[in-house]
Amino acid sequence: MKKISKFLAFTVITSLLIGVMEISGFAAEKKPITLKVQWFPTVTYDNFLELQSENPGKLTGWLAFEWIANLFARKNPNIKLEFVPAISQSRSEPLLTALAGGTAPCWYYAPQDNMESVISKGLAADITDYVKDWEGAKKIPSTLWDPCWRNGRCYGVIRDLVSSMTVAYRKDWFKEAGIFNAKGEPAVPDNWTIKDFTDIAIKLTDAKKKRWGWAITSTSWGAGWFTGEIWSVIMGIPRTVPDKTFKYTWRCGPAEEWAKPLQFLKDLLWTHKCALGGMTYDFGTAYKEFDAGRVGMSFKMDGTLRNYALNEGKPGFLWGSKVGVAPFPIGAGDLKYGDYWTNYYVMNPTLSKEEKDAAWKLQDYCFMNGEGRQTFVNMLAQVGTAQSLFPVYSNLPESIANLMPVEWRKVIEKDVIGIPVGPSRTRGTGQAYNVPLRNWNIMKDHIGNAVEAIVSNPNADPLKIAQDMKKKIDSVVLNYKVEETTKEDFKRYYTALGEYYQKNFPEYYKEYFLGYLEKYYKVW
Repeated sequence: MKKISKFLAFTVITSLLIGVMEISGFAAEKKPITLKVQWFPTVTYDNFLELQSENPGKLTGWLAFEWIANLFARKNPNIKLEFVPAISQSRSEPLLTALAGGTAPCWYYAPQDNMESVISKGLAADITDYVKDWEGAKKIPSTLWDPCWRNGRCYGVIRDLVSSMTVAYRKDWFKEAGIFNAKGEPAVPDNWTIKDFTDIAIKLTDAKKKRWGWAITSTSWGAGWFTGEIWSVIMGIPRTVPDKTFKYTWRCGPAEEWAKPLQFLKDLLWTHKCALGGMTYDFGTAYKEFDAGRVGMSFKMDGTLRNYALNEGKPGFLWGSKVGVAPFPIGAGDLKYGDYWTNYYVMNPTLSKEEKDAAWKLQDYCFMNGEGRQTFVNMLAQVGTAQSLFPVYSNLPESIANLMPVEWRKVIEKDVIGIPVGPSRTRGTGQAYNVPLRNWNIMKDHIGNAVEAIVSNPNADPLKIAQDMKKKIDSVVLNYKVEETTKEDFKRYYTALGEYYQKNFPEYYKEYFLGYLEKYYKVW
C-alpha cells in the first residue's frame, strides 16, 4: 500500500508541475468550452487519495478513469467536462434523438460490425485531419482500422484494447501425450487444420485420468456462439442465403451445410469420445473444465489469458507458463478465422470546430495515445492488474508485461488480429450493402437447440436435426422482407465478399465460394 501511495503522490506532483504545459495534438482555443462526456463523471478532487477515500466501494479502474479526468482538467482549465448518462450504441434511435437535440456526448462507441452503417448515416464526424499526423496512427493494426475509412477519409479510431478469442491448450498435457510441433515444442502444428484438432483431442483423452480433449457448449447462448459464429465460419458454410423467390430477404442456409458442424460435434462427443458435453454445458461450464484440469483445449478470450498470466506462481491457480495459445484451426480450403473485436470511438458530427479540437484533445489524452491513458495503465499495474494484455497505444509496465508469454502476443497479433476483415464478419449482417440480417441472436437460440439435440442423443441424425432447425428459423426468425433491399444490393454484397475471399483465401474461393455463389447466392 505504501508503494501505491508513493506512486500516486508522485503522479499528483508530476501532474501539477507539468500542468501548465500543453499536451501534444490539436490545441483548443482558450475560450471556455463545454464537452459532454459519458465515460466518467465530472469530479473536482484535489488528489487521488481524497477521491479513493470518498469512494471506497468503487472499482480501481473507475477511480483511475476519474483521476485522469482530473489531470486533463488541470492541464486544460478552459475545457469543462459535463457528465451525461451513457447512451445506447450508435445504431439506436436514442443517439439520433440526442444528436438532434444537442444532448449527445462528444464521443461515443460504434460497434465493430456496424461501422459502415454509422458512416453511411452520417453519425460520425470526419476526423481525417486529426489522425493524419497523429503518432497513435502508427500503432493501429490496419485490419482493425480499415472499417473506419471510406474514400480516403477517416471516421473513427479504435480503443486502446482489443478483445480476441483463441484456442488455449495445456502444454504439459501435450508433452505427456507426445504432441509436438515441427520445432519439437509441446504445441499445435503450424497451420493446423480441423483434422489436426480432432486428432489432438483424441490423443489428449484418457478417461482413466478423467481427461478429455474438448468441452462442447450446448445451451442456446453458448452453442449459438461457438457453433453459429465460430465452427460454421471456420467450415465456410453458407449460414444464410438470399431467398430466390424474393418473397423474403433471407433464408436459413441449406440443411446439408448446417449438418457439417453438427456432425463434427457429434463425432467429437459420441464417435471419438474425446469431448465432454451435456444439456447443462453453458459457456462458463466449458471454460471451467479447462481451468479444473478436465479438458486439454478450450476457447479462451484474452481476459482469461490475462488472469493466467497475472496468477503465475500463485498456488491454486492455472499458470500462464502451462498454457499455450493457438489460432483457430484452418477450415474449408485455406479459410482462416480471427475472432477479435473492438469498439470504435466516433466523434459527434454536430460539434463546432472548436469543440472538435477540444474533444480530440480529451479523447487522445484520456483514452488513446496520450499521457493520461498511459497513467491509467500504470495505475492499474501498481495494484497488480491490467485492463488488457494487448493494448494498442499504451505500454504495459514491465511488472505486467513480463508475465505474458511472448508466444501469446505473436499468435494473437499475427494469426488472430492479423487476419483481414471482410464484408462478412461473424454475424454477416452486410448492413453497408443494404442487405441487413435481422434477428441473428434469435437464430442462435435455434442453433443452440440443434446442438442440444446432438449432445443428448448418441443416435441423433445431424441432417434431420439441421432440417428441423432450418424449418423453424425460416418460419419464425427469417420470415420478413426488407422492402428497400434489391437484387442489385445482393450483387454488390456478394461481389465484395468474393473479392475478399479471392484476395485472402484463394483456395476457399475456388473450391467453395464460387460453387456457393452459383447454387445459393446469385439472385440477380
